[in-house]
Amino acid sequence: MKEKKIFDALIQVCGKYIEVARTTQLEKQAMGWKKWAAIAACIVIGIIGVLLLQNIFPFDGSTGSGGAG
Repeated sequence: MKEKKIFDALIQVCGKYIEVARTTQLEKQAMGWKKWAAIAACIVIGIIGVLLLQNIFPFDGSTGSGGAG
């Protein structure tokens, strides 16, 4: 019974509304801030990664040979 009510309601929709819905284009949403937020997040992750790697593998300018020479 429920399906018949839905079907009847869809059939009774005026053709004008269908044409308007068919020809209406969606507005382009402003995605500018999301793009810049993603870029900023990547930069922050990169900086944190570099800092963590410097703590794990400290660079002191030596070759690691232990002073043989």
